[in-house]
Amino acid sequence: MTGDLTNLRTCTARPVRRATKANATTRAVIAEIQRAGKSTLAAIAQELEARGVRTPAGRDRWGPALVARLLTA
Repeated sequence: MTGDLTNLRTCTARPVRRATKANATTRAVIAEIQRAGKSTLAAIAQELEARGVRTPAGRDRWGPALVARLLTA
């Protein structure tokens, strides 16, 4: 049974590492947007969409709540 759990951990670790890297990249883009003067969550969401940045789920629509979740994660 240990072999099965090891494989499960390996399979789930890769997407988590990818998501963590993607979130860090998106946070860097958000910081750039904030330096450009956009400070509200709605304005940041609009700018992420305008730049074509995908959400962690791979969607192209950002909302203020999603921006807030990403910044607090």
